[in-house]
Amino acid sequence: MFVIVNPRIYLIKRKNILGFKYIRFKSSQTTENKKVVPKEIIALRTKKLSEVLDCSKHTARELVSRNHNILSIDFEQFIINATFCSKYLRLSDVIEFPCLMSLESSLLQHRYFSLKELGCSNLSAFNILRFPQIIKQTPKVLAESNIHFNFKHELDNFTSFLSDADPFHQNDIKYRLEKMFQDGSGMWKIREAMNAEFLSSKFNCSIAKAHQLFRRYPPLRLQSISNTSHLIDLLFQRLNFTVPKVIQLPNLLSVHYEAAEYFLDKLPEILGIDTVELAQKYPLILRRSTETIQEVEEILKKFNISGKQLLNCPKVMSFTPGTLEERLKYLCTSEDFALLKSYKKFLWLVYHYGNLKTRLEALKALDLPRSINVFVAANSNFQNYLSSSKSRSNVDDVCLYLAEFFKLDSKEVMLRLREYPNTHNSCLANTSQIVHFLLGAGVSKQQIYNGLGIILYDFGVVKEYFKELRNSPPCQPFKYWINHYNLIQLLIYNIEVDHGFKGSRSYKVGSKYLDSNELIVSNYA
Repeated sequence: MFVIVNPRIYLIKRKNILGFKYIRFKSSQTTENKKVVPKEIIALRTKKLSEVLDCSKHTARELVSRNHNILSIDFEQFIINATFCSKYLRLSDVIEFPCLMSLESSLLQHRYFSLKELGCSNLSAFNILRFPQIIKQTPKVLAESNIHFNFKHELDNFTSFLSDADPFHQNDIKYRLEKMFQDGSGMWKIREAMNAEFLSSKFNCSIAKAHQLFRRYPPLRLQSISNTSHLIDLLFQRLNFTVPKVIQLPNLLSVHYEAAEYFLDKLPEILGIDTVELAQKYPLILRRSTETIQEVEEILKKFNISGKQLLNCPKVMSFTPGTLEERLKYLCTSEDFALLKSYKKFLWLVYHYGNLKTRLEALKALDLPRSINVFVAANSNFQNYLSSSKSRSNVDDVCLYLAEFFKLDSKEVMLRLREYPNTHNSCLANTSQIVHFLLGAGVSKQQIYNGLGIILYDFGVVKEYFKELRNSPPCQPFKYWINHYNLIQLLIYNIEVDHGFKGSRSYKVGSKYLDSNELIVSNYA
C-alpha cells in the first residue's frame, strides 16, 4: 500500500478488495477554498486529540493536517468520535484513515456495531469506510476477500433484544436468519430481516409495519440494533414518548443514544423552557448539536423572543443561526410585520419566511387584510382566501395587542371592546397608531382604557378631533383638562355629534387596514 497526496484527493491503493482497486477520499479543503482556522482552535483540538487517542502531539498534528474537517465539526462530535476511535479502533487504523474522525458520529457508530452484530471478525477502519460496499455482498464473496463473519455466534446476542418472543419463536427466527446466511443472501437482506424482527418486537407491531418504517426512512434497515434499542428506551423513559409517536418519527431513530443523553444533560433548559417539554413538541431537536442550539438560543434572546413563542413554533430550532438571525432582523424591523412581534405565533413567520413577500404583495394588490394566519396558511387555504376576498375583520389580533399594552387578560379586553358598537371594524395598524398618538399627547393608559372605543375610529379622524379638543367648550373651565378621567369619552362624543350618531360610521377605519377573517385560514390556531 502507498499513499499519494495532492491538494484535492487522497488516493489509497489496495490489492483487489471486493473488486475495487482504488478508493478515493475527498480532501477536506482544496487550495482554492481552504478556510483560515484560528491557531487557538488548531492547538486545542490537537491537544485534545493527543489526550484522547493517547498519542504524541506530532501524530495528532499529522491527523489534523490530513483531515481539516476535524477543525470544523462541532466540538462535541469531535470528542465523541475521538473517544469512540480510541476505544474500538487501533491507533494505526485512525492514522491511516483520519477521515473517520469527521464522519457523523451516529453514522460511525451505527456502521461499527452493525458489522459487529453480523459477526464481522475484522472491525477495522477500512471496513467501516467500506460498509456501503460490504453490506451489498454475500457472505461467500466477502469470505473470498478475507472478510469473515461468525454470524451464528452473534445470533444469541441478537435474540436477547426480542423482549416479547418466547424461546420457540426465538429459535424459529434464528433458524430463518441462519438459512438466509447459508443460502447466499446478501448481507443487506440479512441485516434488514434482523432489524425488522427487532422493531416488530420492540413496538409490538407486525413485520409489515416494520417494513413500512424502512420505506419511510431507509437507513433503519441497516442500523445497529443495540444502539437503536438504547435510544428507544431513552425516548420512552426520559421523554415519555409513546410507541405511536416514535413510529411517526422514524428518522429520529438514527440519533445515537449517547448523543441524545449528552444533549439532554448539557441543555436542561432552552429559553427558560424545559428541554424535555420542547423535545416532546419537536423531537428532531435531538439531532442538532448543543453548540448550534446555544447559538440559536442567544439569537432568540437578542430579539426578545419568549419561551411561549418558541413553544408555539419550536421548528425554528432547525434553522442555522445565520438564517434565523437574518429572518428575525427583517421581520422585527419591517413596518409590515414588526407590529406582530409580541404575538404568540410570531415565529411561524420565521418558519414560513419564503412565502411572506409574495403573499404580502398579493394581499396589498387586492387591498386585503393581513394577519399571521394568512401568511402561514396552507397554499390551498391562502388561494381560497384570495378568491373569497372577504374583508371581515377579526378582533383577536387587536385584543392580544391591547392586552399586552395594558398588561391585562385578553378576555377582559375583549369584554371591554364589546361594550362598543362595530367592534368588528377594529384593526391592529389603526389601533397602534391611535394608542401611540394619544400617549405622545399626554393621555394616560387608564384614560385610553376608559374610552377604549376610540380605537374603532379612523386614526386621521381621531388626530383631527383631538387637536380641536382643547378648544371644545366643555374643556374650557378645566385647567388640567388633559388629565380628566373621561377625556377620551368626550373625544368620542365630539366625533359622534359631528357625524349625527350614525350607525353606519362612514368615518370608520379604512378596509385596507382591517384584520383578516382568520376562520378561513385557521390551520395554526
